[in-house]
This record gives sequence, structure tokens and C-alpha cells, in this order.
Amino acid sequence: MRKIHQAFLALLRSGIRGEKPEDPALSPDAWEELLRLAFDQQILPLIFDTACSLPSFRQMDRGIYRKQRELSVKIAVREMVQTNEFLSLYAAAQKEGLRAMVLKGIVCRSLYPQPCLRPSMDEDLLIPEGEMEAWHRFLTFGRDGRAQLS
Repeated sequence: MRKIHQAFLALLRSGIRGEKPEDPALSPDAWEELLRLAFDQQILPLIFDTACSLPSFRQMDRGIYRKQRELSVKIAVREMVQTNEFLSLYAAAQKEGLRAMVLKGIVCRSLYPQPCLRPSMDEDLLIPEGEMEAWHRFLTFGRDGRAQLS
């Protein structure tokens, strides 16, 4: 396994556990490659936050560092907004008497020390048999019976 992959996994482990990682002493180019890998795996905020205190990480080009920091913050903020929107929607569905079990996504993120640093692309619902049509109506038309725009 390449050093960059070992460093990636060590940072991921530290981020998940909320621990301070050891500095893998990567070159600036290797850090850029590691951040691209983190972005591809949709965990850039977690990896960036975990690595940002490491001396070798701080040796990266300032422009690249700022760009990656801004992207990490943007992703984390979007995750917080989407989480709040989901929770509001789920609460509204419960008020309408709809039931569902939330799987993966938000549930898994809650296991992380900083859940907003672990984005997910969707939330999975296990809908009881016979309630799919009611959920479809709720998600498509909302409570007022008008079609949703988003």
C-alpha cells in the first residue's frame, strides 16, 4: 500500500475516533493527492479537519490550502442545512401520521464526533408496507396538496 493510502486511512481513523493523528510527513504534492482522494470519497471535510493541525499539511501551497479549506467548509455547511431540512421534513411527516425508519445517512453520521464533517448524499427510509402511496403524496405534494418545486 502506498504511503499516501496509509496516511489517508490513518487520518480517517483519527477523524472517526476524534483523535489527534500522527503527522505522516507527506510532501505538499502528496497532500494535494490525498485531498483529491478525500474529495472523491466524499469525506474531504473530515480529512481536512483532521489534518489541518499537522506541520507537513501546513507546508502546502497557501492558495491550495485556502481553496481546500473553503471547499471543506462549503460541504460541511451544506450538510448541516440538508440535515436540518431532512429533520424538518421528517417531523412534518410524523405530524401527518406517516411512519418510517431512517437508515444509514443521518444515523451513521451521528456516530462521528463532528457529524457535519461526514456528508451523505441521501437519506434512506424504510417505509411500512401499505404506506408508500401516502409518503409519495406527502413528498410530492406536501400538506397543502400543491406540487413541490424542489
